[in-house]
Amino acid sequence: MAFQPNISQRLYLHVKRRTVSDWRQRLRDFSTIALALGTALQGAWLIFPDDLKNSFGPGVTKGVSYGLAVILLWGLVGKFVVQGPIEEPPK
Repeated sequence: MAFQPNISQRLYLHVKRRTVSDWRQRLRDFSTIALALGTALQGAWLIFPDDLKNSFGPGVTKGVSYGLAVILLWGLVGKFVVQGPIEEPPK
């Protein structure tokens, strides 16, 4: 299979069309904040030693797991919702 620059050029143009031009505005979206918060909490939970997690009890561990799932689900659903300031209809 030989390298075909035509395929790579089409892929580059396809990706370029799909990128967001105002990425700084996207950082303020609720979905981005929810996904970042969920990822940060998962990272913090992984840093805890296992004996400390086990001392919390099974209810806390289950609650943290469900809580992280809900936060990440909110972030995923939020990607499909129009976010930003609400524009008022013209009078």
